[in-house]
Amino acid sequence: MKNFGKKTDIISNLKLKATYGLVGNDAIGDANDRFFYLDRVSMDKNLGNDFGESGGGNSSGITFNRFANTSITWEKRQKRILGLNLGYLMKWNFSLTCSENIEVAF
Repeated sequence: MKNFGKKTDIISNLKLKATYGLVGNDAIGDANDRFFYLDRVSMDKNLGNDFGESGGGNSSGITFNRFANTSITWEKRQKRILGLNLGYLMKWNFSLTCSENIEVAF
């Protein structure tokens, strides 16, 4: 294993950390009114029709309560984290972390 720089007792620990990710949230609307990308339909006997010679058969009709929204997507955020850990003189440890959340539209 090769040494990286000269050995010193002044800096006992040095780490640079970076992460990047894309996170999402599908919890839009309340629990009873979700899945906007799907049609919401309900069966309705009042909209049905009679069929057969004597009209003895009956079928229910459907009502569209909401049409699907095919343009809807999850809420998306880019997340970036940059961090630095530094140990000094084998006594003190310092940690610095910066993060950024950006809402993005895809």
